[in-house]
Amino acid sequence: MGIVREFGVVASFVLVLCGCRKAEPLASSTMQRIVTYDFNTYNAELLPSGGYVLQCMDRQDGRLSFAQFLTSNGEMAGRIQYSMLPRTIDGTTFTEGSILIRDLVPLANGNYSILGAGLDTMENGTVALHLLVYTVDRNGNQMAEPLRRPVNTISSVQYARSFTDDTVAIVKPHILGVELANNDIAAAVVFRMSDAPNDSIVLFRIPFGISGAPASRIAFGPQTGNLEGGQDRLWEFQSHGTQSEHLLLLSGRNDPVLTEFDFGSSAITSVASGRLFGGNRMISHFLAQEGDDILAGGIYYRPTATGSDACPFFSAITDVATLGDPDQYFFLDTLGPLDSPIQCFDGTWWSGNVALVTNTYRPQAATFTVDLFDYFNDTENDLGLLLVSPADGRILKQTTIVSGRGMRATNLFNADGRLICIGVQNAFYNSEAKRTFFLELKDPGQ
Repeated sequence: MGIVREFGVVASFVLVLCGCRKAEPLASSTMQRIVTYDFNTYNAELLPSGGYVLQCMDRQDGRLSFAQFLTSNGEMAGRIQYSMLPRTIDGTTFTEGSILIRDLVPLANGNYSILGAGLDTMENGTVALHLLVYTVDRNGNQMAEPLRRPVNTISSVQYARSFTDDTVAIVKPHILGVELANNDIAAAVVFRMSDAPNDSIVLFRIPFGISGAPASRIAFGPQTGNLEGGQDRLWEFQSHGTQSEHLLLLSGRNDPVLTEFDFGSSAITSVASGRLFGGNRMISHFLAQEGDDILAGGIYYRPTATGSDACPFFSAITDVATLGDPDQYFFLDTLGPLDSPIQCFDGTWWSGNVALVTNTYRPQAATFTVDLFDYFNDTENDLGLLLVSPADGRILKQTTIVSGRGMRATNLFNADGRLICIGVQNAFYNSEAKRTFFLELKDPGQ
């Protein structure tokens, strides 16, 4: 069990994050409270019933190890160890290292679906990829027999394998799931056929209970020729507002694509799509909804005289098809000096405006590039918060939360009027350190 530390004064918080290192004053006026934990968080999700679930790693190898539940105040509230899940599913036994858990889906009945990939090496040396679906309770007890659905018989699944892939907040899970209104499970899987240069995405609808809906799947990628890049990315998969059978899929590595799918008929169909045309180095990391409003955003690498620097971008729309309208998205490239990279991994709606968490790096920070993503010195970045107008991209407020401590925000939530930030310290250069933080921020509009 990880160690939880809660602090009501800034001095204690600095001591934990920095040890004996001399600390500069922090902008304490932005923080309501903070809790830290001794484990690595890959991604976090706000639970419909309240509280949060964190996807965590024991090792820095990209494999998810457990799901950690938190109360609404950040107190630990149970854990599911993925190593305890059965490895024999529908007559096929997977080795311990051939199962990759990628997502956890809260169910309306209080249980959870855990989604993963199962890699089965065939006699001819090819690898068959299976979607695995477990149904468990809050303690990981099996509530139904696990399911296995073939994805492809000659394929591979990609995941962060080493520290150079930056396993926290860079490449999101390649399997994502959503529970539909009729309690069926929808799943999206990114995979690559062994003889194909490009990735594919396949969507599943898996019937549960007495829904009566048929099982179905739809695949798109190099087989149909409609993926332009060499690699795809699966960023977000969410229900679309009140249309309970319509799901939004945010994908793509360069110009991100937002697609709306209808899962309510006998076959999964594409309803509408929009593409962000911002250049060949855009990485979209998040999608947030409030009523009919949709927020998509991430990082854009802008060209400069000395190379390329990162800045946040976002688009605020009500119709998926208008995502590519240049009047509907904004590049926040005036936040600091030209050579100060600023990254943004998440954002949310806040009182009619857009709240974005940022990481600002020192000018001329040493970098290298992997898969179009620039890596900066993560030990000295500033954690910040932006409040932005969705109508014109105007920056209403820019605040430094913590300066120079290597804190990277992976998730930002508007939890019933509380602004909650979850992230990790020194996500890239952490040398096996395990530090996750839960931070409640004060209203940025005040």
